[in-house]
Amino acid sequence: MGRIRDAAGRLRMLLREENREALLLLLRECGRLLHYARFRELTGVAELGMEDPYRMGQVLSLCSFLFPLYGEQLTLTPYFDRNELSGRVRARGQLRLIHLLLALFRLLRNREIRVLLFPEGSGRAGEQQEKSEREYRKEEAR
Repeated sequence: MGRIRDAAGRLRMLLREENREALLLLLRECGRLLHYARFRELTGVAELGMEDPYRMGQVLSLCSFLFPLYGEQLTLTPYFDRNELSGRVRARGQLRLIHLLLALFRLLRNREIRVLLFPEGSGRAGEQQEKSEREYRKEEAR
């Protein structure tokens, strides 16, 4: 359960306004990987939930961009009252290791992505990230 909360917290951080550039880079790389994967078969069920309906709406709006790709093969069930991330997806296709490594390299080369992934090891940037997290929590509490 702790992993789900941690993933939901990182997703919330990624959706914040100051992390928009990192989110766009992440979406661009995911698009490239989907292009290279050439899925022949894709089926699955996913359940996604966040306690904040506004953030959940933002996540669903991002998922709506992928609807032409997955259409009726994937079912996404949103929950607006609890944090949840679960599901099962089955995909068959071709994806070469070099494409994964290049995407990982391009993502880790970006400083904002590194700060989001490794906040404790990023020195001064990690302190700034912790400070912004505290400010964000204060805003949520209001």
